[in-house]
Amino acid sequence: MAGGIQGADLAQLQHLVQQLGGPFQSELQSTLNGMNQKVQASSSYWVARNADQFRNDFAQFVSKCEQQLNQILQEAAKASGQHLQAIQSATGSAI
Repeated sequence: MAGGIQGADLAQLQHLVQQLGGPFQSELQSTLNGMNQKVQASSSYWVARNADQFRNDFAQFVSKCEQQLNQILQEAAKASGQHLQAIQSATGSAI
């Protein structure tokens, strides 16, 4: 859109900001935790040194993922919110 008029549907952008800061974060955490629970439950049918290492590594992976995803989603919500405020200021619009 270089050189063209740019903007956003403010109500939709506001909804995105809210989703990034809340439900999206919760859904991702729930999915990651569910995956981790299933991997950890494999100890009842997968017994081996490599299996134990995999389960430990996977638990650490999930923890790191959650931290990084939370940070990314918070930054995305902040940036989207700033864009929303800038558009509202520039157009004199409010939701």
